[in-house]
Amino acid sequence: MFTYVVTAEFANDEAREEYLAWMRGGHVAEVVELGAAGARFTESGRVTFARRTGEIVYGV
Repeated sequence: MFTYVVTAEFANDEAREEYLAWMRGGHVAEVVELGAAGARFTESGRVTFARRTGEIVYGV
């Protein structure tokens, strides 16, 4: 098994919420349906140039 990690940076909270809605609205389920063993979303809390970051981790 290997891990596939996607890191996203958000310019503002609105962009972050749109991204999370898209992920929860079916994207993560589609990736799992295509063969990923599972997925989890984490927020690093790291702020870079006033941007929040988050990661989605898929086990494949």
